[in-house]
Amino acid sequence: MGESKTWPMDVQSGPFSFLRVTVRRTMASAAGIGAGEFAYFLAASITELDECAAGVHNCAPQATCTNTNGSFTCAYNTGTVGNGVACGIQIPPGDIGRGDKASFTWTKDDTVTFGGFIMIYKDYNGGVCPGHYRIYSPQLWYNNPGANVTTLAVGIAEWLLSSLFNGTTEGAGWSTAPNAVVRRFAANESDVQIILGLPCYVIPTAYTWHNRDCCLGTSPSSMNVSAANSTDGPWTALHSFNDLTDWMEDEMKTWNMDVIGGPFSFLRFTLRRVRSNVDDYRTGAGENAYFLASSVTELDECATGMYNCDPDAPCTNTNGSFTCNCTQGFEGDGVACGVRIPPIDIRRGDNLDFTWTKDLSQLYTGTDGVDRVTSYKNYTGDVCSGQFRAYSSHNWHVNPGNIATVDVDEHNPASLFDGSNLGWPWHTTDHVVAGLLNETELDPVYVFLETPCFVSPRGYAIQGREESHFIFQNPSAVNMSGSNSSSGPWMTLHSFEGVAGWEPGEIKTWPVDQREVASFKVFRFSFRRVVNDYTSVVAADQAYILSAPLTTNECSLGIHNCDPKSTCTKTSDSFTCVCNSGFEGDGVTCSIRIPPSDIGRGDDNTFQWQKDDQILFGGHVTFSKGYAGTICPGEFRVYAPSNWHNNPGVQTTIGVNEYPPSSLFDASAESKGWCSSADNVSGLTSPTESDEIVVLGTLCYISLTGYAVQGRDDCCEAQAPSAMNVSGSNSTDGPWTILHSFESVNQAYLLADAVIELDECAAGVHNCHLQANCTNTNGSFFCTCYPGLEGDGVNVCGITLPPLDIGRGDSGSSWDRDIKNTTVGGSEGLSSSLFDRDVSGLPWKTANIVAGLNDVSDSDEHIILGTLCHITLNGFAWNARADCCANESHSALNLTGANSTNGPWTAIHSFSGVTDWTPAGFGVWPVNASTFSGGPFNFFRFTVRRVNSTAAGVASGAQAILSAASWTEVDECATGLHDCDAEAVCTNMNGSFTCTCNAGFGGDRVFCGLRVPPEDIGRGDSDSFT
Repeated sequence: MGESKTWPMDVQSGPFSFLRVTVRRTMASAAGIGAGEFAYFLAASITELDECAAGVHNCAPQATCTNTNGSFTCAYNTGTVGNGVACGIQIPPGDIGRGDKASFTWTKDDTVTFGGFIMIYKDYNGGVCPGHYRIYSPQLWYNNPGANVTTLAVGIAEWLLSSLFNGTTEGAGWSTAPNAVVRRFAANESDVQIILGLPCYVIPTAYTWHNRDCCLGTSPSSMNVSAANSTDGPWTALHSFNDLTDWMEDEMKTWNMDVIGGPFSFLRFTLRRVRSNVDDYRTGAGENAYFLASSVTELDECATGMYNCDPDAPCTNTNGSFTCNCTQGFEGDGVACGVRIPPIDIRRGDNLDFTWTKDLSQLYTGTDGVDRVTSYKNYTGDVCSGQFRAYSSHNWHVNPGNIATVDVDEHNPASLFDGSNLGWPWHTTDHVVAGLLNETELDPVYVFLETPCFVSPRGYAIQGREESHFIFQNPSAVNMSGSNSSSGPWMTLHSFEGVAGWEPGEIKTWPVDQREVASFKVFRFSFRRVVNDYTSVVAADQAYILSAPLTTNECSLGIHNCDPKSTCTKTSDSFTCVCNSGFEGDGVTCSIRIPPSDIGRGDDNTFQWQKDDQILFGGHVTFSKGYAGTICPGEFRVYAPSNWHNNPGVQTTIGVNEYPPSSLFDASAESKGWCSSADNVSGLTSPTESDEIVVLGTLCYISLTGYAVQGRDDCCEAQAPSAMNVSGSNSTDGPWTILHSFESVNQAYLLADAVIELDECAAGVHNCHLQANCTNTNGSFFCTCYPGLEGDGVNVCGITLPPLDIGRGDSGSSWDRDIKNTTVGGSEGLSSSLFDRDVSGLPWKTANIVAGLNDVSDSDEHIILGTLCHITLNGFAWNARADCCANESHSALNLTGANSTNGPWTAIHSFSGVTDWTPAGFGVWPVNASTFSGGPFNFFRFTVRRVNSTAAGVASGAQAILSAASWTEVDECATGLHDCDAEAVCTNMNGSFTCTCNAGFGGDRVFCGLRVPPEDIGRGDSDSFT
């Protein structure tokens, strides 16, 4: 017990730095615990371990390992930074320049956004990874004045992204907006990304995060680091840590990457959680961060395609950047290259050498309503030869007015496009443009340039004023747009804002958003803000377009503005457009003329239309024309709710010297056009506008492309419209869609892009009866009543009564006369003839004289038809006699219904003024259920009030027919419409009834009673005399 034993080694070897004792058994017979007081080794020699030489150190490859007695040290090599364990080339370099608000040397860039937020960049010219650094983050930072604001926050500390990568802890660091990062134990993690874009490729081996000198709760507790070669990825995970809580204030921690990969040009921090576990601390922050790279490779932007040179500007790589230079024949800054329009040799348009021409015949109405001269230049050079024109929406400085001469100090818009910065530049006369600090913009100042050729823009340039004391007048926000007309429509090609860094006489160039997207002949510069803090005049020395190479054949290259339905023909310096056969227009717009040019005249001299006094509009007749041509065949109809000149009223004949609205659409300027009835249309100086409407209805659907109006050619120029709207609808009741308006008339017609034959049946714009089938035809339709029903298909469809087989009621009558004189006269005009469904024989004719059209009062000639069923009426028809005497037809009639000849009578329908009867004429009238009751009735009374003659006379008619929506058999017994005796039983039959006397009573069906003498009194005749 307590014994110490010593053994010599069997093998003499080494040296070793690790020695092992292995206990295999104890002295106990059974398994048990092994133990000992102490153990030591006896060494023949001792040599200190050189970890550096043995390679058992953890120094970084970019560090030097130095052996010490019992340990080692790591020191980073020259050109690198770090702690020796982690070290490399610092990215971004430590001297990149401060990015905090106190000394902001970086730039906020709103021209390119990321996730809707501006980016911050720095152009670095140092020796390590020089070039363009850019920070991307799809989140706001603390006290950011706005997602798209390029200025720094005013009056408060702004914790900028650039402060995190500026190589110093001076000034405010970076911080997220409040509540942007979740705390340690939140259910879900955040995804706050900070991406650093580099101008070089790096292989990152480590990274450093420098904590704030306060507020430990904002330190990252969970974070990922990844890398890529595009902001779109794919991203390679390099390192991450989780639930890190041992941060000290102002501490700097460095981590080696788990994955060594690359090279990469985009490095990303993803902040997932902060150290705090309190709701008040959900803001992430840091003073400084950088990466340690084992290698840095200069990025060849030209070879990798990461440049923005124009296709006509070769890219040349430089150390940390690249250059773009336009090829010969093109102008620009290399980012936008093109042919300069107007050409630089167009010659001057300034006050000292005005070679342009002020055009007093072509004025431009500005936004203030004032007409101002335009200036043009006829250019004869090789590039885009022809007439250039310049003008503005606002007045310019020292404008002498609409005169041909130039004032000695005039700042004319032509000076903006004259290729020279000599003389006075263009600038406005008033302070009309908002400054940088104005909250809202004012109406923009427009300056227009018209070109004689089609220009496909690639970019544009503006030169600011050369005088340093006038730089505040230079534009800070501009839109540049293109069109082929000064009235538009306009396509915005590019816009900028917040441009404040003008040097005297500096030319700034911008590429358009979509290169060569279209060709234009009119360009509009919209000046929205100036460099001045507040509202000021706006000025510029030069402006020009950078165009794609101009072509000589606009037709073959498709850069003309001819309509697809026209033919483009090249001329010496331009082209012409001529509409193809079957189309009309100026070649730029070609369409189908509606109404067609061969529709027929509608004027008072040759009136080939029809006045329709049955379809009125605003109390006036409408004008119809049945057209059988190939374009939109069918009925055209003109409606005018207001009176026209010399309108004779509601009649079908054209008046002498009438100016009908049909003449407006008859494709002819012959004779008189349309003219309103009086001086009732507002003039230019009237306080309010009028509402003089003319409607054209067609039987086809029209896709409208334009319209034309021809003024009167005989006189009266002042009668031409100066303001007019054109609207479209599918009903005279609307709704109306305004298609065009402008702020005289002999002819008007529409220009249609397409004419589609109107299927009135499918479109539901027919007038067929609800119980009729509609069948479409080319230009029209027809209506047929359903099987089993009769009628005209439009007004009436129903069961016709009396039935067709009722039998003749004329002088060859099968009807019965229920009077003592049952014979029929040879020329008798029986009332039954009116209802016998047969036009043979003599028609019904009154014996009495009926009032005529000019009589003071109506007559009251009744014809009553009684039926054996109850009828719900939906219409009726009347057939005039065929042999003669249209004047005997009724011009005014009432139809009433009842269930007894004694009434009461209910009005069903009435009309008056029907004077267009012809022999055998047939008229159909529907019952308006919303106005009149249709029954059911079983007595119908026709009351003839006037005949179709100016003087009184007899009335006649061949047939009167009822149209029943439904009918029911009359149960005379149940309804009490029988004449059975009270002592008789009434039995209903189909169409009639029978009466049977009760038992013990005798008599016929009308009279029943006790028989006196009784029936069994006994015979009293000679054969059996009892």
